[in-house]
Amino acid sequence: MSAGVAAVKTYVDLVFDRCRSSDAPTNLLADGIDLDTGKPLEWEGQTTTNLACQQNFLRTLDALSTVTGDTSYQTQADEWVKEAIARIQDPVSGLFYWGGHTSYDLLA
Repeated sequence: MSAGVAAVKTYVDLVFDRCRSSDAPTNLLADGIDLDTGKPLEWEGQTTTNLACQQNFLRTLDALSTVTGDTSYQTQADEWVKEAIARIQDPVSGLFYWGGHTSYDLLA
């Protein structure tokens, strides 16, 4: 494995370790990390998640699966997107709530 791929893998593993909530059984990730505590970032008492803001990380997972041949990264991305879509889809219209201004409490 090249040094670049190893660095990306280390980054991905750290994001999964630090952006997952131990308080909720979910595949979703927090939008940020509190640099003082190393835990998921809270804003106004909520740990927010926003699929629209996490697209680059999802592309990283896809690329890592392609480069390494380890499909577990793609599987994690698929599970994550499936769960997120269930939360962001309007039940009446079927349209998605989308954009940087839309986030959800990871623990709700």
